Amino acid sequence: MGLIKAIAGSIGGTLKDQWLDLIKCDNMDMDTLMVKQTTKSGQISKSSRIIVAPGQIAVIYDSGSVLDATAEEGVYNFDQSSSPSFFAGEFGPVFKEMWQRFTYGGTPAKEQAVFFFNIKEILDNKFGTATPVPFQDWSHAIPNQMTGSLSPMGVNVRCYGKYTFKLDDVAIFMRNHAGTANVVKKQDITEQMRSEVIASFQNVLNEMGNSKHRVSPRSRTCSTKWATANTACPCSNCRATPTR
Repeated sequence: MGLIKAIAGSIGGTLKDQWLDLIKCDNMDMDTLMVKQTTKSGQISKSSRIIVAPGQIAVIYDSGSVLDATAEEGVYNFDQSSSPSFFAGEFGPVFKEMWQRFTYGGTPAKEQAVFFFNIKEILDNKFGTATPVPFQDWSHAIPNQMTGSLSPMGVNVRCYGKYTFKLDDVAIFMRNHAGTANVVKKQDITEQMRSEVIASFQNVLNEMGNSKHRVSPRSRTCSTKWATANTACPCSNCRATPTR
């Protein structure tokens, strides 16, 4: 089974009645990542027409297996007797892996559908810290004139911004997250993505604030404070000497 690209100009011509079903996905906006489309019977008839719009990948699914896929926009004729076509060069290896390895356990027999994936860049995804993240700032260390040691300045850090993302490997996305759901919205995954971004941000701050990766004071700042205290600066990056 597979897809055969329809002859240009035949859509509105004398051949249009030969297509039994029309399967397409309109209005795939920035909030929609995947949509499942099928027929009333749940089976795709031979010579059904499948329309793939720009920025979409169409995956043909049959009873737990991926039959074919394409990321090349156009009109396709579903042919049950043909072999998989695997159009759209850069996604070819992904499609082949899906065809060879992708299976679902316990999927009812005789279920056919087309899964449309949005491969456009998904914009305007916001992230931010719900509460301030504590940070030990060694670049503004506080000297202890009694002990001759340095202590980091405690700082509360907030961050916020926007990021973009896109689906690069629909096989992984379908296998690990989307499955055979009817619709997958970006809201289904952005909260998890946001949590991971903030967790990574906190880890970076922690690494910058520990003794191994800390940002040490600059010489100018240290020499001003320590030289006047008649005490040698303990900072490894500073060579300030006591004032005599």
